[in-house]
Amino acid sequence: MAVRSVLLKAALALIALGMLTAAAPANAATTIKGYLAGPAIENAVPTGYYTYTSDTSYKTLKISIYRVKLAASTVLTARVGSTVVGTLKIKVKGAGATLSLDTRAGHTVPVMTAASVVTVKKADGTLVLTGPQTAARDWSMRTTMSGAKIDGKKPAGTVTYSESDYTYTRKLRVLAFSVNLAGKTLKLYLNSNLLGSCVVSSSKVCTIQETLLDSESVQHLTTSSVLKLKRADNDAVVLTTGAWK
Repeated sequence: MAVRSVLLKAALALIALGMLTAAAPANAATTIKGYLAGPAIENAVPTGYYTYTSDTSYKTLKISIYRVKLAASTVLTARVGSTVVGTLKIKVKGAGATLSLDTRAGHTVPVMTAASVVTVKKADGTLVLTGPQTAARDWSMRTTMSGAKIDGKKPAGTVTYSESDYTYTRKLRVLAFSVNLAGKTLKLYLNSNLLGSCVVSSSKVCTIQETLLDSESVQHLTTSSVLKLKRADNDAVVLTTGAWK
């Protein structure tokens, strides 16, 4: 009986091992996916993604780009690191393009890791998209503004700052109210940098909406940014931002 029990246990162990072996593929494929984005072209941020798959017998790479406001027939060069992998042709301005590579079809696909950098550039070397994008795709922060009384009226305000398209689109909105300075121009500053201006309405409201561009001295705001709304005629501070949330 003891021998039979031992043999039964051994048989069950072999069956279990076989099941485990069958359940686990010997050569599971590796897949890497990343997102692409680049500086705005005519106020539109180009975006895209790439997918790389590697198995023991083949490798594939697909690069898709969208919302590219370049002239029709523009040819872009895709690279992995410094290696050129192919080209993408924009057929219609504002549209996109796709590059698909597969070693089974005779294409060359370089070995990639999660840290591999993918770029898409114009013929003159101008960057159109790059990845992987590691920043949050969309986020925003808000704060309030306060200031001293003006003719017995205490002004107040709110500020919203948002980043989208992996920080390539950056928008700032300021709403000031109860500002007892109808008809006066107010200017918004970050330190000595002018971000925008507005004229106080008869209802004592002043609104500023700006897009922060890569070409400007102030391109991003952070939670440590302190904004001040000042009078244009005498530089007096009307409102100052508080803590961002």
